[in-house]
Amino acid sequence: MSFKRFITTSFTNQINIMKFKKAISFKQFDINNRIVYDKEPTIVFKDQRSCLLKDTVLTSLEDGREEVKIKMGRFTPGFDSNNPHISSDIIEINIFNYSNKIELYLNGKNPTFLRRKGNLPNKVKNWEQLLGEQLEIRKSVNLEDGDIISFLGLNGTTSSIQFTIEEEKEEEEEKEEDDDEKSIPIASSTTSTTTTTTKTKSSIIDTNKIQLKKHFEDPNSKNVGLSALIYYSNKPESFSDVVLYYDDKTVAVLDKYPKAKHHYLVIPRVEINTLDELTPSFIPMLEHMYNVADAIINEILSKDNDNNLKKSDFKLGFHAIPSMKRLHLHIISNDYNTKYLKNNKHWNSFTTEFYVPFDKILNELKSNGQVKIDQIKYNSILSQIKKCPICKEENKNLDNLKDHYKKCLEKVRSKKNII
Repeated sequence: MSFKRFITTSFTNQINIMKFKKAISFKQFDINNRIVYDKEPTIVFKDQRSCLLKDTVLTSLEDGREEVKIKMGRFTPGFDSNNPHISSDIIEINIFNYSNKIELYLNGKNPTFLRRKGNLPNKVKNWEQLLGEQLEIRKSVNLEDGDIISFLGLNGTTSSIQFTIEEEKEEEEEKEEDDDEKSIPIASSTTSTTTTTTKTKSSIIDTNKIQLKKHFEDPNSKNVGLSALIYYSNKPESFSDVVLYYDDKTVAVLDKYPKAKHHYLVIPRVEINTLDELTPSFIPMLEHMYNVADAIINEILSKDNDNNLKKSDFKLGFHAIPSMKRLHLHIISNDYNTKYLKNNKHWNSFTTEFYVPFDKILNELKSNGQVKIDQIKYNSILSQIKKCPICKEENKNLDNLKDHYKKCLEKVRSKKNII
């Protein structure tokens, strides 16, 4: 089978700057007889070199990164053009260069099914068992190697395609070697130190690139508006007075109005503003944010002169309803006693369930594929009477409550032998 190159020169030039570790292609598949047509596969996307589909859109995100959206349907080379039940854009493939995730969306109303990794049952009683799960319109699913997509026609007829997703292993290894050699400066340092790394399942954080800073006594008003975090994310190198660390996925900054002795924010370098916008494709991003936060805490513990400070004194979490544009992870110590913590909203946003632990968000996303936020419930929490988060005693006077909480915290630490 021969294919015409539909891609335009201008798009080719744009696509050259993108880097992916996976190549996507597909062949027509006879799901009833388990036969893959012995024809040249249609290349959907292969790194920055090849794209044979005309309905391909490159979207530049606010932080300078890109995602590729590919609409596919009846007239896509390799599809069954004689099947009138397949619309011209029945499915859409989204490729994100910040996570190397590949998602598939169903656009059309025609019944469409997903059979994972070509794992076909030996015996089936009906077509539902053969075709797999039916896809929901506009709900994303991760696309994996060997997946078969089937479109149902009249009288049980089907048209199917099978995807092949190949890892670009050699290029990935070269990229990792390049990353090891590449230095992303956080700030200059006159002290020679040995680079240490904190490694987790998803990423490696070079702690030598973390530069701790003291919070401002009197922060100026520049770049503290609703969009301040977007500025930091887009050009972290321009805000050395605020930025603690940055890499190609995240930026960590001081909270300019800290609500505790230690209060920092980890910001993703992708456009997302609320928890309910999260999809499973963001899981690697969240895990990397956690790794950055954990590395910063470890760095604080290794250098902070306060011997009473323990790792258990730090809380990682999100505000259920963020107050600023761009979703951000809070790193905050649990002393809650600064001049900037000065009203009900401030207190309740960190000492109640309005402050959602990181683990809860990640687990819900992994289990349910989304995070549900009850706006009415969480907004009402902010206006509740202030309570001590330890003993739950109410106190309308914030200064008195701070003093009371400090004593409660000291008692808990003493009992647990944390000090």
